[in-house]
Amino acid sequence: MIDKGKIVYFPDLAAIEAEAAAWVAHFDGGPLSAEEAVQFQEWVSRSPAHREAIIQFGELWSEFDQLRYLTDTAAVKHDAKAQTLRKNGTPRRWLAVGIAASFVGIMAVGAVYRESAVSPPEPLYYNTAVGEQKHIALSDGSTVVLNTNSRIAVEISKKRRDVHLIRGEAYFNVAHDEQRPFSVYANNGLVRDVGTAFNVRLLRGAVDVAVTSGTIEISSRDAKSDAVWEPATRLGTVKAGQTVVFGKTIKHMRQISDADMNRMLAWRQGILIYAGDPLEKVAEDIGRYSGIEVDFADPKLRDRRIGGSVKIGQFNAVFESLQKNFGVRVEWRDSKHVRLSPS
Repeated sequence: MIDKGKIVYFPDLAAIEAEAAAWVAHFDGGPLSAEEAVQFQEWVSRSPAHREAIIQFGELWSEFDQLRYLTDTAAVKHDAKAQTLRKNGTPRRWLAVGIAASFVGIMAVGAVYRESAVSPPEPLYYNTAVGEQKHIALSDGSTVVLNTNSRIAVEISKKRRDVHLIRGEAYFNVAHDEQRPFSVYANNGLVRDVGTAFNVRLLRGAVDVAVTSGTIEISSRDAKSDAVWEPATRLGTVKAGQTVVFGKTIKHMRQISDADMNRMLAWRQGILIYAGDPLEKVAEDIGRYSGIEVDFADPKLRDRRIGGSVKIGQFNAVFESLQKNFGVRVEWRDSKHVRLSPS
């Protein structure tokens, strides 16, 4: 006689999908209560098949606006039962998946994708080489000017508009759409807006933003990841005419004149403009836009103030001007290395 207690039954996938559909119908009716969230967590934990279903649906999360709100699980975090789940060793990543999914109505749409065999939109990648700028028209009507040696990934759907600044700098002119906020993920920072224009540049461990019109919201994310489900901490708003550098906190923010803003963003027209900037800044720009490394024989030269403009790619004119007008000796070590010293 077979001991039924020792039989391991394969999970009924059809039943699991039916249960998932029931949850989906409930999600569409609005956010779950804290108690319902715990019930859903228990359902997710019943078997690997249940967890696998959530993981598959989780791949679609970046396509929906609700995720921004739903990943803020503060209400659930203060619930005693949810606290117990975390104390019992639920992995942080899986907890985020389970709890966030309990609020998200995206699984219904995920089922539609599966049934229709239509994959969610793939990110579109845009790149520029050193010294190159590129003008990009996005499908939502927004435009991007990509600066030298930069890379972005764009994900635009009926529900979301997400751009990941992977490298470099980009200027965004955002088409107005209140239903789909435009989000730029850069380092551990998040810049969000409905319809305005702003510049974002990656710095080492920080993000530099300049707003030319409208107002944006900046946030700091805890994880070193571009994943849109990572929680974000709102830092504040930045208005037209302001620049800000931020990471986990705001490092500094300031109001600048229209002239200074136009000078800062003149790269969009292929020009770099200097108005009393230190020679070190000029040297950094030369390296950034041409790959030419500039070395200083005398550290005092770094602070030499420089004024003028130059077309990107025509940096020989800068070196000639340094020798003729600024008392600087230019020594070419090779085609990509220059040494500056007092003449």
